[in-house]
Amino acid sequence: MACVQLQAAVTELGEWFRKWRIEVNPEKSAAMFFSPGTLRSPKRACLRLKTISLYEQQIPWEKYTKYLGVTLDRNLRFNEHITIIRNRARFVMGRLAPMIDKRSKMSLRHKLTLYKTCIRPIMTYASVVFGHAKPALLDKLQIVQNKFMRRAVGAPLYMRNVDLHRDLELPSIKNYITSLSRQIPKALAERYAAQAAGGTGASTSAAPMMFMNEFLAQSPPPQPPSPETIAPVAAVLPPLHAPIMPSLPPPPRPFHDVPMSFMFDPTRPPPPITQSSTVNRNLKRTAEYSEAGPSKAQIREDSKVDHCENCVQRKIRIELYRDQHEKLQREYEYYTLAVEFKSKLYESVKDALKAVMSPEMMFVIESCLEESLCTT
Repeated sequence: MACVQLQAAVTELGEWFRKWRIEVNPEKSAAMFFSPGTLRSPKRACLRLKTISLYEQQIPWEKYTKYLGVTLDRNLRFNEHITIIRNRARFVMGRLAPMIDKRSKMSLRHKLTLYKTCIRPIMTYASVVFGHAKPALLDKLQIVQNKFMRRAVGAPLYMRNVDLHRDLELPSIKNYITSLSRQIPKALAERYAAQAAGGTGASTSAAPMMFMNEFLAQSPPPQPPSPETIAPVAAVLPPLHAPIMPSLPPPPRPFHDVPMSFMFDPTRPPPPITQSSTVNRNLKRTAEYSEAGPSKAQIREDSKVDHCENCVQRKIRIELYRDQHEKLQREYEYYTLAVEFKSKLYESVKDALKAVMSPEMMFVIESCLEESLCTT
């Protein structure tokens, strides 16, 4: 009987989704049978239940399912969820071990800030839902916090955890979850009181139902317009204003694309040896092959020949070296502009992080970056 009513409700819900044009993926849906007691054979109980279908696709019966980051089990004891978040918190604490360890140069105040912003939110996310779990399960989360305190302070074995909580002014996991649970009714009461004082005329007890009645009384959305009416409207829309970022200069041209009048050919044979050097190999080189220049070597007038082979090869080498120097100069300019671009990008990202993150978390990140730069 319950499965028949559930199937009728799912069918009506699917029609409501289609009416309001909400896409739902039945493959990502799951059905669960919540029961306060324990069944002797949960698999057989699920087999006895009729299958639920949405959009002509069957929804399987699951033992565990995840909804908004919280793993729900059949008895709502949250054994699996607490095990998952404990392992996740231990993994994050292991990643932050170089900064949390007692040998770290980070101050104790920064270590506590790092724990409160990175580790404890993992364990206390949606804690109002599983805060009623038995103390043995919550003790698993308390063990993670105790290990952090001992690792951060470097406490010896004889120091008690109660003393560490008192000295660090850090509440236990159970007390912290209790304080979070007490804040929700207070915040809702203040919100309803503010709305009642604003002239709505609704009492505090009827405030939660007021939003539900307004939501159910809404009319369905209009039909989508035809493509002919969408096209001219889309053409009139102004362009989006993208953030102005400095443009990166084009990369330098490769060396083989540089136009050159002629290249040096290493396979070309060297210039012919003069007849005077072939007579006696022990003689020194003549003046035209001397590298000392005209100030130290007397150049004969008969050796002053225009466009000799040595001069051509020398000119080729000079132009080759000049092109290589220009290439290095272009690369130097390109990398200079690239460094300027990355520095501007870093500043823009830093400003964006300052606008999103809290000042304490930003201070911790900057201090960590400074310490890493000093160590390198």
